[in-house]
Amino acid sequence: MVRNTLRRTLATLCALAAFLGATAIASATSRASGGRDHRFSATYAGHGQGEASGTSASGSAGLRGRGRLIGRGTMSGSAHGAFTSQTCVTFTGKAVLRGKTGSLRLAGRRAHACATGAGNSVSFSGTATVTGGTATFAGARGRLSFRGTFDRTTGSVKVSLSGVIRYRS
Repeated sequence: MVRNTLRRTLATLCALAAFLGATAIASATSRASGGRDHRFSATYAGHGQGEASGTSASGSAGLRGRGRLIGRGTMSGSAHGAFTSQTCVTFTGKAVLRGKTGSLRLAGRRAHACATGAGNSVSFSGTATVTGGTATFAGARGRLSFRGTFDRTTGSVKVSLSGVIRYRS
């Protein structure tokens, strides 16, 4: 039972972390792509859900928060991954950040989530690529990093984001 609970917890984290890939540490685009580099930071909190079957896990989440550049808004996404141990998952996913000034599309790969102790607390981190956006962020590109936690007991998720994205302003 503890193992299934831990697997569900990691599945939820898998989904959360993938779309939580909204943290830019360095621009992934070349200077030739046009636009300017902009510092991006944001924090989001909300709830997620997931499931595990065999050696794979999947999940989704919805969060609310605010950030520099994007303003107050939401983050939503989904992910899937594979267990690398009894307490850790490597995952891939997609997310969308929506705010006052537009939206950003993200794609995360090779992110990690690991449970500690009895599995009630899960930490996750990874990188994501900004694959585009709308309004202010039309044509946005970048390489993003994220870090967060998931509380299995309450289902709550917290994520911190920071970095640099490139778009025309």
